[in-house]
Amino acid sequence: MTDPETIGYPTWTSDSRYVQYRTQTNYKRVRLGDNHPEVLFSHKGLVEFPTEAGLWTEVASDGSPMFVQDASTQDIYALDIEFP
Repeated sequence: MTDPETIGYPTWTSDSRYVQYRTQTNYKRVRLGDNHPEVLFSHKGLVEFPTEAGLWTEVASDGSPMFVQDASTQDIYALDIEFP
């Protein structure tokens, strides 16, 4: 297989006919025995939470990709709370 981008988190599909993986901007798959990957979708603009091993991706049991979205509170500058 040839892909000019860095490949991360390769995962077999449930039917074992493809390997799905992420690149820096796209989520792709390549059919077993084929050399040309196809772009499934772009994850450009998705704010992801980096783990110790990098940006994590996995395939759910229904074949849909899973990502860890960064919804941290680091951008909250003021918070007013009224306790009873």
